[in-house]
Amino acid sequence: MTKRIEPRFFLNTIDWTLEQYHSMVAAGVLTENDRVELLYGKIVPMSPVGRYHAACVSNIQEFFILSFGKKFTWRTQDPVAMLDNSEPEPDFIIAVRDENNYAEGHPTGDDILVLMEVSDSTLDKDREHKLPIYAEGGVKEYWIINLVERQFEIYTVPNQGGTYGEQAIHQEGSTFEHKLLGTIEVSELLPGIISARK
Repeated sequence: MTKRIEPRFFLNTIDWTLEQYHSMVAAGVLTENDRVELLYGKIVPMSPVGRYHAACVSNIQEFFILSFGKKFTWRTQDPVAMLDNSEPEPDFIIAVRDENNYAEGHPTGDDILVLMEVSDSTLDKDREHKLPIYAEGGVKEYWIINLVERQFEIYTVPNQGGTYGEQAIHQEGSTFEHKLLGTIEVSELLPGIISARK
């Protein structure tokens, strides 16, 4: 198992279960205004969204939704069901199509085809703390859209030890072929430009 580091942004020392977390939401103890997520039993505040982060998420949404329509189900900054003590809210996911938009339960690792986190101030959190959750949760493909280094970090082949067996880095200005999504031009999905061709 990957060693768990207790980062300074964890709010408390109590380990909450997913059931307890949902009970707090249902009781109104936690609301949408609280901007938190559950990671390995800790209730963690989510960072404020800056303009470049917001622009990048909008670019990603617009490109994928316009390109693929209803072929997949899309979720933006909504919860995903990972472990019995974690419910992160990734920036964007591409999931197996569900006509009810997962009203019966949040998407799981089995449902998620690609999960993306747009990272600037959250880069360490997304690499060191969310990556193990997504790997253990069975997310087959995890993208970190790294706004600091202007690159895509793509992790595949998850294992229960909380790591990924393969990693690819695609720099700004490069293109790569994706078996599901066609040809992706990195620069055109970073803030300011949107395009990729199949």
